[in-house]
Amino acid sequence: MTLTPSLENLWQLSFPTQFTGLSPAESRKLANTIHSHVFEGFIPEAPVIAQAVDIIVAQRDTALDLDQLLMQSPGENSPLHTHPSHTLGRDNGTCLLSEDAELIAELLATAPDYARWLSYFYPDSNVLMNKWDIEDQRELEKRELAETFLRSQELAGVDLLGNATDGNSTDSPIETQKAFQTIHGYLFGAVYEWAGEIRDVDMAKGDSAFLTTAAIPGAFDAVDQRIGVHYPDNNATLMEKADFLGLVHAELNDIHPFREGNGRTTRVFMEQLAARYSFPICWSLFDREEWNQAAHASTVAPADMSERASLDGYFDIDPSPTQELYRKMAQHECHIG
Repeated sequence: MTLTPSLENLWQLSFPTQFTGLSPAESRKLANTIHSHVFEGFIPEAPVIAQAVDIIVAQRDTALDLDQLLMQSPGENSPLHTHPSHTLGRDNGTCLLSEDAELIAELLATAPDYARWLSYFYPDSNVLMNKWDIEDQRELEKRELAETFLRSQELAGVDLLGNATDGNSTDSPIETQKAFQTIHGYLFGAVYEWAGEIRDVDMAKGDSAFLTTAAIPGAFDAVDQRIGVHYPDNNATLMEKADFLGLVHAELNDIHPFREGNGRTTRVFMEQLAARYSFPICWSLFDREEWNQAAHASTVAPADMSERASLDGYFDIDPSPTQELYRKMAQHECHIG
């Protein structure tokens, strides 16, 4: 088999000074973190990459656990809990502006919980309310991506799932919802008041709807069950692991538990889950369009929330697009070091 260039080469060529002195394993972790954010529109710049390298170097001699890491940012993380209410919304940041006053009034009369959706935004704006009080969308996106990039790099050095060094820790149960809320709360704790909180609005993207808020806890339990009972052991082939991880990724994408930041949270979780079985995560094999198209294609539920709520079972997905991405990772043997 002809192997592709090692994962870190793509970004080493762009930032040779910053990557100098990193071990192969450290380079691969940094490259994964960069590319995971590129999927969201992140534009890497030398100063922020240098900050990430400082994080890596600082973690070499200090093996922090999650509690210690969280203590380094007191007050930045919101309490992790869920809300029972429901509203309707789209996952594209759309908010009706003042000129749509009549439509807003109609929506508020027919769907009172629509007010909850509007409460995420600054008045007469498409911009999510944030701790920095930035009301320019491009400025918020740039600063948010830089912040979560650095925090993702911090999490890359922390064992979130109880991974054993020999990759045989399948008897250690995973609480997926707890892990997701912890990851999201840390990534976005400096950005949004609701970081780490399960969304209290129903959402759709394009022609597909994500799980309703009422279904989220049960869906996470179903993922836990699948991981606990069916996850392949180290005797499984890389392709068998790829198919399973691609299925889990598609299910987590369908849950879409947060108002914003689901992709970044899911990829941090999947990196840690894959590490349990020495599966090579290589985000840089894909460009942004290829990755996002696969994620969108995996969710096939109708965009009508009432139809989605009436579906039998938790998931209405086609996992094959995400499974194909994970198979490509396995085929290229991007070793994780």
